[in-house]
Amino acid sequence: AVVSTQSTWGLSSVNQPIEVINTMLHTILLIISPALVTPLTCTPPMNKYCSPTRVCPSCVPPTSPCLDNKSNSTVFGGPGKCKGECHWAEADGFSFCDIFAPFYRDNRWHDWDLCSLCSNSTGREIMRTPGGNVCDEKDKNGCTNKWNNYEVEGPRCRTTAGTLDWCTSCVQEKGE
Repeated sequence: AVVSTQSTWGLSSVNQPIEVINTMLHTILLIISPALVTPLTCTPPMNKYCSPTRVCPSCVPPTSPCLDNKSNSTVFGGPGKCKGECHWAEADGFSFCDIFAPFYRDNRWHDWDLCSLCSNSTGREIMRTPGGNVCDEKDKNGCTNKWNNYEVEGPRCRTTAGTLDWCTSCVQEKGE
């Protein structure tokens, strides 16, 4: 009697499990591939694909580096610490710049720091926090690290929304 090594699919019994798995994977990919390439929302649409972005909240006019070199100040380093221009990171939702020397914070080394951008909608430059918010000018504390008994090293301000956000204007406000 002759024993055939061919299965009903015409594959050797050794290759059959691999081919079945490949066929199943291709079927699954064909089923879910539209979900992988079709975003839920696309603002603005970029070709047929869209990258997820977080935009600056309430930054109706686009933000840009502030005049008088104010965008060169960083949250943890202070004035003059940006090596390049401060820019908005759409995917992360904050503004940052590269710095000259790495520094240690939050249990790791960083070669970048948070910085501020400005918007200009009415002819008046409005300095934004690194998160895109606006510090409340009516708050008497301004930009300081005294919040919650110095709980964090970097300065924060109370925003017009009533929340605390990082700020870079301590030196401009208080000379410290």
